Amino acid sequence: MFVMPVSRSAVLRPELARAFDRFMADTRAAVTATSSAAQVPALDVVETDAAYLVTVDLPGVAKENVKLTVEGKRVQLEAEEKVEGQQGEAQRLVYRERAPRKYARSFTLPVAVAVEQSAARASLDKGVLTLTLPKVAAHQPVQIAVN
Repeated sequence: MFVMPVSRSAVLRPELARAFDRFMADTRAAVTATSSAAQVPALDVVETDAAYLVTVDLPGVAKENVKLTVEGKRVQLEAEEKVEGQQGEAQRLVYRERAPRKYARSFTLPVAVAVEQSAARASLDKGVLTLTLPKVAAHQPVQIAVN
């Protein structure tokens, strides 16, 4: 009779593989859970004499999925990246790591200057939203002649 020695690594290897699989499943679940909450996109605000120029990173977002609101000096942004499934009659999704993302951000412009809301413009190109918010013309003092 032939006796084959059993090494510790042969016994531990399946246990380590199962532990690693559990760890990866927990990690994927945590990533999916955090991706469902709204993310805060990075933005830059530049002031010129005539307007505020705002650029916001919104990767993967279509312009139809962007909602902008300007109320007084407050700017509010909501956007959503939708992940289209590639399922059909002959296809079914086996594994998904790409999850839809939601973005939300609001900020207040400086108190000293109001924004001309009706002249505000926005464009989305290659995942970067550019927002132009013209300033309201400051009231100029008027000289009144005394008769």
